[in-house]
Amino acid sequence: MSSAGGKRPRPFRPSPAKMATLARNLAEHNLQALQTEAHALKGLALSTSCTALADAARRLEAAAQNADRTTIPHLHSELLHESERLRRTIQEQAS
Repeated sequence: MSSAGGKRPRPFRPSPAKMATLARNLAEHNLQALQTEAHALKGLALSTSCTALADAARRLEAAAQNADRTTIPHLHSELLHESERLRRTIQEQAS
């Protein structure tokens, strides 16, 4: 798929800064900020059809909203896994 200028659209990929912010919110037990960041990431992922990443962000968002402190670290790990999987897929497709 090409854009109007003939360049391929740049695929979405969570930035290291976004992922660091999520990790900081988790470490600081700032559930409101964690929920907000996960919600924003979910929206970005959905808008670019990154459904596995969106689903991981949705689950993390819900756990933060419900203050489910026992599940949040595991869900954060899942989100990191999906982010890395997406990064590798993009890198492979660009090669």
